[in-house]
Amino acid sequence: MVSRAADALGADLHMIAWSGRGVLRNYDPAVRETLPDVFALPVPTEPEAHCDLRAWRFDDVVINVGTNDTSRAGFEAQRFELALAAFVRRLRALYPAARVVLAVGPMLNERGPGARCFPRAQVLAAATAAAEAERRRGPCDVSVLELPSATADEGFGCSSHPSERTHARMAAQLVAHLAARAAQASRESQH
Repeated sequence: MVSRAADALGADLHMIAWSGRGVLRNYDPAVRETLPDVFALPVPTEPEAHCDLRAWRFDDVVINVGTNDTSRAGFEAQRFELALAAFVRRLRALYPAARVVLAVGPMLNERGPGARCFPRAQVLAAATAAAEAERRRGPCDVSVLELPSATADEGFGCSSHPSERTHARMAAQLVAHLAARAAQASRESQH
């Protein structure tokens, strides 16, 4: 999704993606380091390697939230909301001019494939609350983008991940969302 959106916008892309990592907890409970732990590592498998995070400059930061956090029993929405809010604060401190988008992805639905439940409504509420909490702290652009669940007509990728068609749809939604946020920021700066 984000690589397609970056292509459509003609933007440079810096992506951090590691299968199974969540904001609060991971798909595999034996793996301790969550996305907030590994996002700062230039080589995630080398925990001693670090980089200057402030050297990066971003217009937008997009985080696909909730799927791995909810992938097994015991999801605690309030703890997830607090962890997400802390991660957003950390990102805002590093990149105060960036627009932050909390994307609630297509794998989250109330009844997932194979009768697995991904509490979409709880993740959406937690993301919305985390965004609102950061906006209350001061002027900033933190938004939530709800990406509708994947549908059978779009097909599914491996292990019910999004298909090519779903990625194309999500990219178009992200591009439209980012364009709307940029236009709003431009209007606000003119007043």
